[in-house]
Amino acid sequence: MRPRFVHPAMDKLPGITAMIGASLQRIYFGPRPHRTDVRRSGEDTVELSRAKGDRILRFIFSGADGTLSSVEAASAEAWRTSYFDYRQVGRARIPTRILLEDATAGYRLEIWQEEVLSGDE
Repeated sequence: MRPRFVHPAMDKLPGITAMIGASLQRIYFGPRPHRTDVRRSGEDTVELSRAKGDRILRFIFSGADGTLSSVEAASAEAWRTSYFDYRQVGRARIPTRILLEDATAGYRLEIWQEEVLSGDE
């Protein structure tokens, strides 16, 4: 990843590097749905959720193909990751725009993935 713009005020924010690192970890390596999650179906969505202690995780899938549209955590640590503009890369559908909103820390991180290579490249 290459930053296109880094706001000068970011240097003045203590712990910003750790926060962004935690956000990237949530986005790319974060929680995944389990077989035991509770399923709720809506008109054009499916929600899988589970509670662990005071934390509730929700996975929202939408559209005819059941594309993951968001993952959110509701607890003392409140955040939401939304996935947009999917593109087919090899056998996988990859979101090209990802938005993480961390209500606890009070920031948003938006990622535009311009190029995604398949494992064959």
